[in-house]
Amino acid sequence: MDGVLLDVVSERLSARSPVPDTGDYANDLREYARQAAEDLAGSEGVLLLRTLVSVRLGDGGSLPPALSRRFDELQHMLDRAAARGETVPTSEEVFELVIAPLCASLLFGTDPPPVDRLVERVDLLAAHAAHAEGT
Repeated sequence: MDGVLLDVVSERLSARSPVPDTGDYANDLREYARQAAEDLAGSEGVLLLRTLVSVRLGDGGSLPPALSRRFDELQHMLDRAAARGETVPTSEEVFELVIAPLCASLLFGTDPPPVDRLVERVDLLAAHAAHAEGT
């Protein structure tokens, strides 16, 4: 049964838009936040997230390949920006400040943060990364 659920999750995640490449990581990250919010919106997003959590807790296994690819793409987006000389946060910081609040709201049945608030967090990440590089 878990295999079927993971196949559905993988298919849904594979259908997502590619990680943005606007030439500016803050813009890329803003668009990434918007995409994540849209992907997790509504009952389908709740089902997707709860399926991932229940399967992961049930077998202690690794992430489904499609989700693992999304994290790899996020890291590639950040690496690409760093190669252009931009100061970027870590993928863990992106997850903690942008993705985790979306996931927590869905898991606990609260309203997700508005996309504008997620975008503000992206701006905070940019400021934090610039400050960390300057110290």
